[in-house]
Amino acid sequence: MTVQVMQPEQTIAAIEGEFIALASSHNLVKWEAECNYAIQQIYKNNYSVGIAQKNPTSVQNAVRNVAAIGLTLNPVLKYAYLVPRDNMICLDISYMGLMHLAQDTGSVIWSQCKVVKAKDQYLNKGVSVEPEHSYAAFGDRGDIVGVYCIVKLADGDFLTHEMDIDSVYAIRNRSMAWKANKSGPWATDEVEMIKKTCVKQASKYWPKVERLQQAIKVLNDGGEGIDFDAEGKARNEASPDYQVAQQLIGHMSNADGEALLDDWTAIDQDEQEKVWRRLSAPDRREIKKLLSGERAERKLNEGETV
Repeated sequence: MTVQVMQPEQTIAAIEGEFIALASSHNLVKWEAECNYAIQQIYKNNYSVGIAQKNPTSVQNAVRNVAAIGLTLNPVLKYAYLVPRDNMICLDISYMGLMHLAQDTGSVIWSQCKVVKAKDQYLNKGVSVEPEHSYAAFGDRGDIVGVYCIVKLADGDFLTHEMDIDSVYAIRNRSMAWKANKSGPWATDEVEMIKKTCVKQASKYWPKVERLQQAIKVLNDGGEGIDFDAEGKARNEASPDYQVAQQLIGHMSNADGEALLDDWTAIDQDEQEKVWRRLSAPDRREIKKLLSGERAERKLNEGETV
């Protein structure tokens, strides 16, 4: 008995109705275009075609994710791709795609991610302020020593997430493809993966939106592949900056500006930035007001006693 093998285009065409229904919630991707992009990407090489024929369900799941997240496979934009991984066809999302999603969904209003090299000048200027980064754009900048992602929130605050290169490589060394045979995107597109690692971690501190969270889950489930949320939840909650953030929230809830300012000023600048990232945008706004009011009151009291 001969088993008929479905070709990738047949596999994709079978879920047209599902795709249209999923995409109707945002209308950001169109079936005809994404179907063509998907077929083109799978037919780039015989290996992808073979995986698609052996595992048609993975192809359909990847295309469903395109519809649900609303991120196009248009190769010109370089937001997302269909790639073979672990005997599946997976939806892979670039760091540019993640940042586009964050801006498109309103989680942030502006974003940027850059690597820092040994000969660059990089200065962290403190909480809620853009860092300074200068370099010779067309000269020898040396090896990569770190990476940072900066976003501007709707309330005007800046959040910066920084990672030294050793921390990035520690994450790379836990990814499935790298552990297996030093292959995959870490071998072919290292700079892009360094940036994506930073953006994925930074996104944990941004306002939560469903499509962005779903995109992160797709990356983790697709074997890229570390689930930072599952791996780091307990560690994050036990971290000193998390504990301090909770303490500040407690002072805010009690409208205790005196204790709030005392605890805040007892933290050095580097720790303040870490704590600030642990707070939600509404909490940051309220804490700013309390701190400002308490400082003004103390200044007034000092003037009266002189």
